[in-house]
Amino acid sequence: MQTEKEESYQSIFRKYYPPMYYYARRIVGEDAADDVVQEGFLELWNRMDILDTDSPQIESYLYKTIYSRALNFLKRYKKISTAAIEDINEMRMACYFSSEGDGEHDMETAELSLKINRAISELPDKCREIFVLSYLKDMKNSEIALMMNVSVRTVEAHIYKALKTLRSRLGTIFLFFSLFF
Repeated sequence: MQTEKEESYQSIFRKYYPPMYYYARRIVGEDAADDVVQEGFLELWNRMDILDTDSPQIESYLYKTIYSRALNFLKRYKKISTAAIEDINEMRMACYFSSEGDGEHDMETAELSLKINRAISELPDKCREIFVLSYLKDMKNSEIALMMNVSVRTVEAHIYKALKTLRSRLGTIFLFFSLFF
């Protein structure tokens, strides 16, 4: 007899494995995608006790986990460059906003992307740099602090300021944006 945890996990796995595999495949290629997704779902299993698996945010948790695992794979096996990470971030956005040839949707997506990028570019320099490193490059606060020669609390303060500013500038768009970052 299966436990409630196992049933919940299997349900999530069946529902989200295909889109997570597709997402990982676009980042790391077909050969490594399955391994990356398996690692992501293993992490989910290990955190099932602390996550609200009934929440609709489980999908964004999985996307972020798979993205992080994919970047780790690329860094480990392909010695990824900063330019390549930027290309991956573009692919990441394309995955989130992809549609089947809907011109109107493409225009809306381009406008949305422009608004988000404009809001990020209007952040103060240090705040923007820390936000990009944290949310788009998936670096840990301690790594950012070490790299920028500041305290972890300073990094946290800049991230808080960036999120607060983006929330006020983007309004309802921020809710959508925050699901993916």
